[in-house]
Amino acid sequence: MIVTNPPFGSKIPIKDKAILEQFELAHIWQQDKKNNIWTMAERLQSSVPPEILFIERCTQFLKSGGRMGIVLPDSILGSPGLGYIREWLIQNHRIIASIDLHADTFQPRNGTQTSVL
Repeated sequence: MIVTNPPFGSKIPIKDKAILEQFELAHIWQQDKKNNIWTMAERLQSSVPPEILFIERCTQFLKSGGRMGIVLPDSILGSPGLGYIREWLIQNHRIIASIDLHADTFQPRNGTQTSVL
């Protein structure tokens, strides 16, 4: 079982190619809007927020049948441009629940909307 609250924010992107090459979610993904299908390209993104890589790394650590609870910014679960992450999660894992948290759950008045997946 993994329970985690990864660091997140655009101020701490991962840019090291040697690190990015270890992750499917670090690749550029293209959406076929007609069929709503995301396809992973061979090229890497130039930088990736740490919370995105954290998702994949944590799932790599899980044993078969293992469970994970992870705090994520709502943008990952709702932003149209990040649909490839949701598609990757659905294709590779069984999602039991997505729970919205109050904006002040972790730090009052910082305005970060988060969820537990």
